[in-house]
Order: sequence, then C-alpha cells, then structure tokens
Amino acid sequence: NARIHYELGNAYFDAQRYPEALESYETSVNLDGNAADALTNLGLTQRVLGDLGAAINSYERALAIEPDDVVTLQNLVVALQAEGRVAEAVGPLARLIMLDPSDVGMMADYAATLEALDRFEDASRVYTEVIKKRPDDMNMHYALGRCYFELERWADAIGAWRTVVAFDRDFGQAYSGLAAAYFETGDYDRAWLAVRDCQRLGAYTDPALISKLQEASGKLGPELSGFDVIMRR
Repeated sequence: NARIHYELGNAYFDAQRYPEALESYETSVNLDGNAADALTNLGLTQRVLGDLGAAINSYERALAIEPDDVVTLQNLVVALQAEGRVAEAVGPLARLIMLDPSDVGMMADYAATLEALDRFEDASRVYTEVIKKRPDDMNMHYALGRCYFELERWADAIGAWRTVVAFDRDFGQAYSGLAAAYFETGDYDRAWLAVRDCQRLGAYTDPALISKLQEASGKLGPELSGFDVIMRR
C-alpha cells in the first residue's frame, strides 16, 4: 500500500531518521508513480541528506503531476538556489507569484534573483512593485538604487538612496552608493559629503572611487561646503 509507506516516511522524517524516511518514500513512489506528495517529501529528504540533484529531480517529477503545488515550488526554488542554478529558479518563482500575488516576500526573492542574473531592468520593475506594498522597507529602496545604478540611471539611483538615508541616517551602504552616483553626475561636492558620511559610519568606500574623486575634484578628501553647514551630534 503506497499510502502506508508514505505515512511511515513522514513518521521517520519527523523522528529525523532520514535514511529510513528516504527508503519509505521511494517505496511509496515505486508503488504509485503519481503520488506527488510522496515525491515532494522524497525530494525534501534527499535535500536534507545532501543530494540536491536528486531532490530537484523529485520536485520536478512532482510538479509534472501537480504543477501548481506551492510547497513543491517553494522547495524547488530553495534547492535550485542552493545548487547554484539561479537562472532555473526564475520560472518557479514567477509561478509562485502568479499563484499568490500578495506574497511580498516571494516578490522580493524574485527581484533579488533577477538582479543576481544581471536582469536589472526586470529586477527594478519588481522591486518597484514590492515598494508599493512595503513603502517603509529601506532594503528594497536600496536594492532598487543598485539596479538603477547598473542601468546608469544616476538620478534615479540617487533618488532611491536619498529615500533610504532620509529614513535612516545610519544606512552606510546607501552613502557609498550616493558617493558613486554623485561622482558619475559630476557633483563632486555632494560625492565628498557622501564619502564623509561613510567615514562617520565606518562604511566601505571604494578606494578607486576616492582616487578618481580626488583627481576630478582637486581635493584630497571631504570638507565643509555650502551643502553641509549644520553640525551633526
């Protein structure tokens, strides 16, 4: 009875007896090749045991039977990302969003995956949709700025990162981005001010950018200017 072996596999899995769970799920699948739930749990057990390739195969077999199963799709995404097959995770992620457009966390994961694949235009559109739903999420504004910067949309990148620092004056990475973006626009005074904020927060500043900024501006480092005359305490 395939179902009995499936339930036995669940009991073994809950008891963290993974080799026995694996054997039970395999028996269940061999008895009933259309048991999508057994295939999904077989894949999960294979992933726990470190066999990501087998896990992905099991998830894909399960989805061939039940293509809209959210749990299987989520597990497939995790396995693909862990295996470094990021490009292949795009399809399942898009499917998950289509099945549940209200899942903002999944949308953010989708945007980050697109960004990792250098699909900055697509990623920026998805980040924008996430921000509409979570306008106070400064990490999403920062990520959107990264995409704009890669697209050489300097003004948009500056706008995204200024939104970040308007809400959080201690978001060091945003100042690093602003320094680079202001440099690209030729606004060296504001670039130096952003560098000074990086120094204030101990945030990383690209040494190559500092060298280029020194050469372009004729200054050795940040100094007071008309843009910044209020002492910070």
